[in-house]
Amino acid sequence: MAYLNASKPDNDDGSLRPIGWALLAVTLLGFASICSLLVGPVAVDLGTAWAALFAFDSEDTAQIVVRELRLPRTLLAIAAGACLAAAGSITQGVTRNPLGGPGILGINAGAAFAMVTAIHGLNILTPKGYVWFAFLGAVAAGALVYGVARVGPGGITPVKLALAGAVLTALLSAWTST
Repeated sequence: MAYLNASKPDNDDGSLRPIGWALLAVTLLGFASICSLLVGPVAVDLGTAWAALFAFDSEDTAQIVVRELRLPRTLLAIAAGACLAAAGSITQGVTRNPLGGPGILGINAGAAFAMVTAIHGLNILTPKGYVWFAFLGAVAAGALVYGVARVGPGGITPVKLALAGAVLTALLSAWTST
């Protein structure tokens, strides 16, 4: 009787392959999304949530809660998470650093400084008002770091980006905390 050679490929070290990680992530996202639709002050079971999505009854309060409140919240959370993941990947790619983030590039400090300036300097006290200052401060800090990193021979390098970001972070953090 001949046996088939069913050994593992040479390049398989037993770790979970990227497709496995992707399937695990999608499964966890699906589970978290279902939980997001079901959990809240109004008790909703799985059948009601399913009916709210595919056989909506405008007279059922639980279905209205699922369709008008929880579904948009869940979809917005997924979109925000995807945007944050993309931004993190871009930052890590630009700095060529797996620990790269907005703190390294001075973006957090720029947003904080602009927000503190708006609140204390311009007396803007509503989130609708000062959130735009945070956005503009983050953009300005990123542009300043990029501009500083361009100076000198060799153009922009990950090291120059990280150093310019660290200097700007230290400077803006000092101004913000005083």
